[in-house]
Amino acid sequence: MGSQLNLKWRNANLFKGAEILDLRIGGGFDIQVGGNSSQAANAYNFKADAALAIPRILPHFRVVTGRNSFIPRTVINLGTEYLQRPELYTQRTFRTSLEYIWKFKKTTEHTVSPIRFQSIDPSNTTPKFDSLLQEDIALRAAFEKQIIFGSQYQFYYNNTMFDKKRFTHAFRFNVGTSGNLFSLFSNPAVDTPGAKKMFDIPVSQFVKFDGDLRGYLRLSPKWTWANRAIAGVAYAYGNSRVAPYAEQFFTGGSMSIRAFRIRTLGPGSYRTDESAFNASESGDIKFELNSEFRYTMGKYFRFAGFVDAGNIWFRKEPPDKPGSGLDKGDFLNEMAVGAGLGLRMDFSILILRFDFSIPLRKPWYPEGQRWVLNEIDFGNKDWRKENLILSFAIGYPF
Repeated sequence: MGSQLNLKWRNANLFKGAEILDLRIGGGFDIQVGGNSSQAANAYNFKADAALAIPRILPHFRVVTGRNSFIPRTVINLGTEYLQRPELYTQRTFRTSLEYIWKFKKTTEHTVSPIRFQSIDPSNTTPKFDSLLQEDIALRAAFEKQIIFGSQYQFYYNNTMFDKKRFTHAFRFNVGTSGNLFSLFSNPAVDTPGAKKMFDIPVSQFVKFDGDLRGYLRLSPKWTWANRAIAGVAYAYGNSRVAPYAEQFFTGGSMSIRAFRIRTLGPGSYRTDESAFNASESGDIKFELNSEFRYTMGKYFRFAGFVDAGNIWFRKEPPDKPGSGLDKGDFLNEMAVGAGLGLRMDFSILILRFDFSIPLRKPWYPEGQRWVLNEIDFGNKDWRKENLILSFAIGYPF
C-alpha cells in the first residue's frame, strides 16, 4: 500500500510563442502490509521533471500532418529520480531526451526521439540484496551501473474517441535502441561486455520492440467485449549481457495477468519459494492476451468477467534459472492463465476498480498437470490465501 503526491506548474506561453513549460516534482512511498517479510516491499521515491514543448519542428524538417488541428511539437525533457528501498538498495536516475511529435490525422500520432539519454546508478546495496544478486545472474547484470544512450520511435493509432462506432481499436508500436551511435565513436581495446564506456560507466547496447493492440466491440448498449494483445522482445548484444532492468518486461498485477502478483510470474516455468514473494522477476520476451466482458449496471456501476493469459521469458536461459528460456520453443505450454470477476465504480473523473481473480493454469507445475481447475476450493482457507487475488486499482486495465 502507498501514496504519492505530485505538484505541477505550467507556463503556457513562455517565450510569447505558445511554448509550454511544465515543471513537476513528486514523491511517494510503498509499504508492505502483511504477507511474507522476505518481499521487502517498502520503498520511497522522489522525482523532478521539466519539459519544454515548442510548437514547431526544430531544426526544421518536413513532416506530413494531413488534416488535423494538432500542431507538430519539439519537446525537450529533463528528469531525475531518487528511489530508496531501505532493505535492498538506493537508485539514482538521470534522464534527458529530445522528441518530435506530430499527427498525420486525428487518429494517428508519431513520436521520434533521436536522442535519449539515461544514467542509472544503483548504490548502497544491503547484504540481503547482495545475496539476491549473487543467486540471480540475470538480475545482477541488469542492476549494474550503466548508461542508456540511443533513439526511439513510437507509432500510435486510436479511434476509440468515435463512440458511435460499434467496433473501435487502438494500436501502439514502439522500437528503441541504445549504444548503436555511441559504438561508432568508441573503440575499446577489448570487445567484451562493459568495455565501451561513457564517463567511465558502461553503455548498454540493446534493441527493444514492443506492441499493444486493443479492440472494443459494443455488443449492446450495456455489453462491451474488450480485448488486448501485448508482445515484446529486448535483444541485448555487444556491450551488454542483458537489457537494463528498467527496459525488461514483467507481468502479473492489476494491469496485467491479475491472478498472479506483480513481478512474481515467470520467467517461463521457473519458480522458487523465494520468487513468489521477492517480486523481482523480469525477462527479455513477453506475450500476453486479455479478454473482458463489461456490463453497465447503472449510472455508476460496471461489472466485468475476464480471462488473462501470458508469461515472460529469457531469450537465452540463464544457468541459475532452469525453464526460464524461450529457446526451448514451447512457449504456449508455459502460458499462465487466470480468470475472475470485477466491480468498477465509474464517476467519470475517477474510476475505482476491484478485480477478484484465481489462477487456472500454473506454468511451473510439471507438464500435463499445469491446469489447476481440480484444485479450486473456495471453502479452504489455505487455498484462498494462496490463490484468491484482489486487485484494487484506479482506471480500467485496458
